[in-house]
Amino acid sequence: MAIEKITGSWDAVNLERINQNFELLNSRELEFMKDFLSTDPSTLTPLLNGKEKLDNLDMHSLNNFGINFRAEVNGIIYKASVYANRSGKLGVGLAKQLSSDVMSEELYYKTVNLKRGWNEIVLNFPVEQNVNYTLFRRSEGDVIQTANLNAAPWGSHPFIENGIKFIVGKFLDETTTYGRYSTFFEIQLITSLAQIYKIANDSVKPAQQFYVGDNPPQDAQFWFKPVSGGGN
Repeated sequence: MAIEKITGSWDAVNLERINQNFELLNSRELEFMKDFLSTDPSTLTPLLNGKEKLDNLDMHSLNNFGINFRAEVNGIIYKASVYANRSGKLGVGLAKQLSSDVMSEELYYKTVNLKRGWNEIVLNFPVEQNVNYTLFRRSEGDVIQTANLNAAPWGSHPFIENGIKFIVGKFLDETTTYGRYSTFFEIQLITSLAQIYKIANDSVKPAQQFYVGDNPPQDAQFWFKPVSGGGN
């Protein structure tokens, strides 16, 4: 059942649609809670994709180069690691891109502040299953050199592939292929609501404390008391 659109008229039909929408939202909330409480804790960390951080870094200034991939699941590109030769601003974005062509549509773009060395940047770029994308970089003002990776155009490469299949590729604004690509290392992919909840919870310092039982400790923020007697 999908969310029903409400028109401008206040009538019985719209009232029924509103009630149905609330019922649907309540059921989705229940499914989310079941998902979180039944999930193996080891799966609550976002999937890791791409290349691990390297000790030997190949530094280049290649504007608009990216890493191409096909999303095998619906998800959110949450974070990625980028190595910079100095502090400054870097533009990063996500574009749709077929393996036989240049970019077809630039979807998301943001500017991030980098320090010298490794940076974990927040992206929050949604991806759809069975769609090809390019995760790209772009200079913002002064050029920042980033760590790059040599890989054959449109060829395979030993990436970590968890929900994302890497196909290397072309850069965004040219028709020729190139053998070196600006790589985003250790790309994190969110694939469930339970992972989002854990990320939100971990952002609270200290993390929220859950307790199930009769005598909660003082630092418990959420107390679930078992119900007893009469089968209620």
